[in-house]
Amino acid sequence: MIILPDDIIINKILDTINYLFGINVKNKIDKKSVKYEISAKTKRLKYIYIDEELFATVRTNGNYALTIHGSQIILNHDKMKKNCVIINNDIREYIEKSGSVFAKHVLNAGKNIYPESEAIIIDEKQNLIAIGKSILSQEMMKKMNNGVAVKIRHRINK
Repeated sequence: MIILPDDIIINKILDTINYLFGINVKNKIDKKSVKYEISAKTKRLKYIYIDEELFATVRTNGNYALTIHGSQIILNHDKMKKNCVIINNDIREYIEKSGSVFAKHVLNAGKNIYPESEAIIIDEKQNLIAIGKSILSQEMMKKMNNGVAVKIRHRINK
């Protein structure tokens, strides 16, 4: 594993976070805390670490698949709701055990939620529940009463 600090790549990582999640993190994240790993096979960016913890895995399409740590960093930003799917408090336990969020349980979804994007699942009190890949756009999540809205990848274990 090779983890190197490099200003050009770190600036690109922070710019990509800004673009993908619609938030300005350059002033909130210390560049010295950002590390990355390059794939030995493909020579492409593979993993991003912030504060010595995995922030995200870089998908082949360039999107970032967030970890719980990465989601918590995004949630600390004032514009975080753009990237969130808010669910009913009553079904929190079900979602913590399940592999999906169904459209009928979605109360609201941020404008950065579109098919195949990262979705941070929170309850009405803005507590982090899970992270996943959205299946539906935010508009469809609000309109539909059936079907999977988000396929969960990581959950908070309580």
